[in-house]
Amino acid sequence: MNVLRIFYLVLFFLINKSLSSKCTTTRTGNDVFTDCHGRGFRYVPRNVPNDTTCLDLSDNELSVISNFAFFRLKYVSSLKLSSAQISVIESKAFSGLVKLTSLDLRNNTLDIHSLLENVFNSLPFLRILDLSQNNFHQYPEKVLENLSDLERLSINGINEQTFGNGFRSLSKLTYLNFHPCSITRIDNLMFLRTYN
Repeated sequence: MNVLRIFYLVLFFLINKSLSSKCTTTRTGNDVFTDCHGRGFRYVPRNVPNDTTCLDLSDNELSVISNFAFFRLKYVSSLKLSSAQISVIESKAFSGLVKLTSLDLRNNTLDIHSLLENVFNSLPFLRILDLSQNNFHQYPEKVLENLSDLERLSINGINEQTFGNGFRSLSKLTYLNFHPCSITRIDNLMFLRTYN
């Protein structure tokens, strides 16, 4: 009798766990919002509808975004990966996201070595990028170099750092947010390489 009771309790727990880890999808007109927020995912789920336009994977335990993780999600224009414990993003992780305009990577454990030089190369329409609240001790210039259409950038404000050549290509940048900001002094050379 006790064995049967334990079996049912374990079965109940497993069913609840599997139900709670599923994403919910809401359709409004042409927009398809898939909410996978805070579901304990350790990888990008494969059951996300192909026609998703907005995908929220924030507050998960992803740690690594593998190559081609979003490959079949060609309609996603907004991707939220904030607070997802990401420390590594492989070079072709965003391949397939050909319509992505907004990418939120804030509050992870990314640093200058987490982002390979060409990690954003497959995102020609990216306009909004949030890299704030990560572990940057210098600006990831090589990553930013190819984002010539970027309009909004949020990133850590790093004391004693200047914007180098990587910022030169950000000619459409109209909004720059430092968060957190440890900059105590801005000198004339800080924005020397930017045109806006």
